[in-house]
Amino acid sequence: MKKLVFGLCFLLLAAMQSLCFASSASVKGFVYGVNQLSDGQVQMEIIIALNKKPASDTLLSVDQNDVNRLVLNLPRTHFDEDDFSQMTINNRFVHNVLFKKMDHNTQVIINLQKKAGYYYYDKKLIKNEQRHADGKYLLIIKLREKQLPADVSIPLPYVKGKIIVIDPGHGGSDSGAIGPDHIMEKTVTLAVSKKLYNLLIDNGATVKMTRMIDKDVFAPNDSARDELQARVDVAENLPGTDIFVCIHANSFTSPSANGTETYYCAGSSKSKLLAQDVQDNLVAANGLYNRGISTANFYVLKHTSMPAILTELAFISNPREERLLDDPAMQKKMAIGIGKGINEYFRELGGNEK
Repeated sequence: MKKLVFGLCFLLLAAMQSLCFASSASVKGFVYGVNQLSDGQVQMEIIIALNKKPASDTLLSVDQNDVNRLVLNLPRTHFDEDDFSQMTINNRFVHNVLFKKMDHNTQVIINLQKKAGYYYYDKKLIKNEQRHADGKYLLIIKLREKQLPADVSIPLPYVKGKIIVIDPGHGGSDSGAIGPDHIMEKTVTLAVSKKLYNLLIDNGATVKMTRMIDKDVFAPNDSARDELQARVDVAENLPGTDIFVCIHANSFTSPSANGTETYYCAGSSKSKLLAQDVQDNLVAANGLYNRGISTANFYVLKHTSMPAILTELAFISNPREERLLDDPAMQKKMAIGIGKGINEYFRELGGNEK
C-alpha cells in the first residue's frame, strides 16, 4: 500500500513538474554582436530567444554583491543546461554569460569587463517577426560604454564644429609590428586614438574612428587594398570630413632606430601644414627625437580627398620606446600632442575655414 501511495505521489509530482515546464517559457537561442553606431560609439547586443513571453516582467540590474555583474531574472523560464550553461565571449564589454536555475526561474548573469557604472545598459522584449533565430520572442540587452571625460582637460577651441576621422593603424587579424616585449602596434594605436577621440569630442569636434575595438575594418585576413580602402571609405562617406589622421607606430630591423615622424602626400599644402603642426606638438609632448615630416605614397594618404596625415608615434622595435608606447601616461601625452597640433592647424587656417 505504501509503495502504491509513494508511486502515485511520484507520478503526481512528475505530472505537476511537467505541467509547470509546459506553461513556462524556455530559452531557445543565444547570440551576441558588436557594432559601431553613427556617432562613433560602440554597442554590444546580447539576444536571448524565448518560445513565449516570460510570466511577468523581467528585471535587469547590477548584482549587489559584484559591481562587475549584471543580473537578468527571467520568471518561470527554463533552459537546457547542455546548451546554455556558460557562454564565453571575452570582448571589450563582457567576459562571459552564465545561465543559472533558480527554482522555476532562470537567472542570466553577465560578467562585465569593467564596473557596471562604466556602461549604459537596457533591455527590451520584442516579437521575433523576422525569425532570425529560434523562438517567438527576442529579449535584447544593449550595452554601450559611457562617454567618459578626456584624461586631461585641454582647451582646443579651434576644433569645435570640425569633422575629424581618426584611423588607428592595423587591428583584428593584423597585429602590425610587434616589439621585443611582444607589445603589438594595433594595441598601442587604438589606445592613443581613443584618448585623442575623447579629447576632441570634449572640445566640440565631431569625431569618427575607423575602428573602436580590436577588429579588421573590412574583414579578417582581407587583402591590404580592401582593408585600406575600407578605412578611406569611412572618411569619404562622412559628409564634410575636414581631416583624416592615421596613427601608427614605427619599426625597423635595428633596435636603435628611434623617434617620431609624420607623413603627408606630396602636392597637398594643407596636408603638409597639418603634418608639421602635429609633428611639432607631438615631439614637444613625448620628448622623443624629431625625425621631421616627409612625403609618402601611402594608400590612405593618396586616396583621401581631404587633408590627411599618417603619424608614426615612436619605434616599437626600440625597447625603450616600446615601453613608452605601452605606458598609459605617455599615450595620454601623445594624444594631447596630436590634439594640440590639430587645433593649431585649424587656427592657422583661420579658425572656421574648411
